[in-house]
Amino acid sequence: MLIVALSILAARLFGTPEKPAAEKAHMQAAAYPPEFADIQAKAFYVYDVNAGTAIFEKNATATLPLASITKLMTTLVIAGNLPASSTATITRNDLVRGEDTNGLIAGEKWKAEDLLDFSLIMSSNTGMYALADALNAHLGGDASTTIHLMNAKARELGFSDTVFFNESGLDLDATTSGSYSSARDAALLMAAVLKTDPSLLAETTENAESFVSLSGIRHTAVNTDTLVGKIVGLVASKTGFTDLAGGNLVVALDAGLGHPVVAALLGSTEEGRFSDMQILLRAIADYYSRQ
Repeated sequence: MLIVALSILAARLFGTPEKPAAEKAHMQAAAYPPEFADIQAKAFYVYDVNAGTAIFEKNATATLPLASITKLMTTLVIAGNLPASSTATITRNDLVRGEDTNGLIAGEKWKAEDLLDFSLIMSSNTGMYALADALNAHLGGDASTTIHLMNAKARELGFSDTVFFNESGLDLDATTSGSYSSARDAALLMAAVLKTDPSLLAETTENAESFVSLSGIRHTAVNTDTLVGKIVGLVASKTGFTDLAGGNLVVALDAGLGHPVVAALLGSTEEGRFSDMQILLRAIADYYSRQ
């Protein structure tokens, strides 16, 4: 019931039209607090969904490695093209490419929607590759079909700073990331997913969830976002981390009185992304308390 309630809340918040220009003009300008100097992230973007503008930003359009924030676009493409009744099977190739078993085994069969939830919570590369395989097969395409759809969707959404080379965001090698984007595009991407179907990210607000695959194997997915449970009004969350990207984090929340906000930060550290986000969240709360 909690997940359903969160989905309804997100639908109301992120499906809301932007405010008229005259109303936007009455919003107070955001003052950047001194503690922003402590933020380790290379870039951040805090997006007021109703106003359609940023209230805080730094290097917002700088192109940086996206890491597992990529999975938001993979989710959007899978949800839009793979029937809800579909299944996905974990292959040995998925396990090798994913570099993270998360307890998944070769030959294990899943409901696609369950594997998607599991993969978002755990940030499972293997799970996302299996889902991409299922979509490629459903569309009668080749191994690059899902990636082509992801890049096409990015262009459709106007994400000029974004490009995808794989479905997980995992680094391709020591010098090339699996995807690149900006803090601005990352924030707008989460907003786009929530506007399309808020239930897609509802499970990302949970500390942990249990799943049983169609093969009868039980899994416990533990959320990679350590702030889950500590963010008031949290609607969605997605982490990212690779050697090239450092620590990335995007969260969506209801900042109060029907103010949907998405905060994205890129290029922090594995632990620093969480302390960075807490600084942004305090600034967000202070900003809306003065509106």
